[in-house]
Amino acid sequence: ALVPALVAARTGARAAELLARLADHRRFGLQVVGVTTSEDLDPGAPGAPWLGTLDGLPRHLASSGAREVLVADDLGRLELLELLEACERAGVEA
Repeated sequence: ALVPALVAARTGARAAELLARLADHRRFGLQVVGVTTSEDLDPGAPGAPWLGTLDGLPRHLASSGAREVLVADDLGRLELLELLEACERAGVEA
C-alpha cells in the first residue's frame, strides 16, 4: 500500500519542483495527497491539490490523512521547527 504524503514548501514554485522530482512517487511507495506552502501556491504548480498555507498544517494533516510530510529545502528555520512540531503532535513522519 502507498503511504499518503504531503509536500511542504515555502513557495508553489519550489513545491512544483519537488513534485516533478517525485513524478514517479509510487516508485518510492508514496501517494502525494496534497501541497502546503508558506505563500499562496503559484497557479501553474501541477501534481497535487494545494491544501492551504503552512499555518494550517494540523488541519491539512487531519483532512488529507497524510502519514508523511516531504519537506522542501526552501523553508526557513522557524518554519521548519514549527512544521516538525506540528508533525510530532500529529504523529506524522517529516
